Amino acid sequence: MRLRGLRALIDLRILRGVSSLRHRRTKSLVCIGAALLAAAFIAVQSPARAVQSPTRPPPESKPAPPESKPAPPESKPAKPAPKPGAASTPTRASDPKVAETERARAAFGALKPAQKKELIDFLEFETSHSGSFQSSLIAWMLKQQDRDPLRWPALEAPPAFDPVVHAPAQPIARKPLDPASPAAKAAAETFLGSARSGATSADGSLHVYQPAFVYDYASGEVRHVVVRDEAERTFENALLGHPPKLDLVEALVERMLDDGSQKQRAVAFSHAYADRTGNVFPGVSLYDAWASGTAIEMPDVETLGIAHTLFDDWTTWKAPIPGQQQDPLYEKIGAEFVPLHRHRGLRHAIATTFARGSNSLQDGYEGYVDNLHALWEDCQSAPATLSDRLPAPKDWTEFLDAWRKHCLEQGQLYAAGQNRRVVLDSDARGVRATLLRVLEEYGAMAPKDPVPTPASGEKHDH
Repeated sequence: MRLRGLRALIDLRILRGVSSLRHRRTKSLVCIGAALLAAAFIAVQSPARAVQSPTRPPPESKPAPPESKPAPPESKPAKPAPKPGAASTPTRASDPKVAETERARAAFGALKPAQKKELIDFLEFETSHSGSFQSSLIAWMLKQQDRDPLRWPALEAPPAFDPVVHAPAQPIARKPLDPASPAAKAAAETFLGSARSGATSADGSLHVYQPAFVYDYASGEVRHVVVRDEAERTFENALLGHPPKLDLVEALVERMLDDGSQKQRAVAFSHAYADRTGNVFPGVSLYDAWASGTAIEMPDVETLGIAHTLFDDWTTWKAPIPGQQQDPLYEKIGAEFVPLHRHRGLRHAIATTFARGSNSLQDGYEGYVDNLHALWEDCQSAPATLSDRLPAPKDWTEFLDAWRKHCLEQGQLYAAGQNRRVVLDSDARGVRATLLRVLEEYGAMAPKDPVPTPASGEKHDH
């Protein structure tokens, strides 16, 4: 199959014209209240030195508006997505999108690296000129950049605390595990979830959103997540409905929302998580471990590393930490984590709803999606405006409760937030459709249902 040139296709688009940017409005949906996120709490376990990372207590009951269905049961932590081959995994027979996805992957996989890059460039051109609300948000945010994206440093592995510095009497060496080892994979599943380790989505994709850029609270800068094949990552993201540069935009928004007030805490919890034998789990930070809501080991090296970083106290606690000091120290460290978790979790949730509609939010914000879209709508999708309204950690509960009540009282505002989500969901479906069309127009994939050529003498209905 002959592949068409990128330049010719772009010129054709320019000749056909590009629709103007506009914020599409759809019919309002039924307004329903979202649950208030309750404050995190710390529970420590001794003497095994296992600390229960902060978890989310059950949220308050969701009030049902007049003439609406009864409020659904309280949300539970999302179950990991089914693994390939599981009974609930979509198949060609159960979901046509599976076959569509396989077809697209086969077509893209058959291309040479230069052709893949050219096709991705074409995809970016098409999505950026789609005239969608999402593309207008992305374009506006990219204009706010203060540097070339390639100048952002690469994301590095979380640094490990030095046992010689922080626990000289018990200097157990830190040993990075092989990412492919069973222990490393189990830790990734436990602390990072299926969203990082890979899962089968409803459209048949064997991967999930893979951002090329993330925001780092410890440095206050955006970081580039380097992978072996950038074109393939962009392709996989587009299959999920995420356009090129959405990840960069979300990282830039999160950077604008962070005022740097939690930087010291972020630095302390950005270090690598390790077990008592010194095994360092690749890609898992102390923040990830504490935010996971699971029981974790807190070796003296990491415990004292956090204490030295946050309190600059090198005399009160020394390794091995006596049993009577463990619980008070764990509680003291936990009290430092909660403000960071509130600060970072809220800003990350808001950033990921800037240009995405329905979203699997983390840190307990699952039922707050429409409220956050209403917040963006109330701020005219301006990060600087929204940033000024965000609370300090101590006011986090009151802020969320007040905004939830405001959304219930102001039905039109909440409906506007729902509408914003619906529009962005439609835009996401458009990104996937654009990718499939680009594959066909580029000549990499034959049209799905070509019109059969009528036989001689046979009539063809129009």
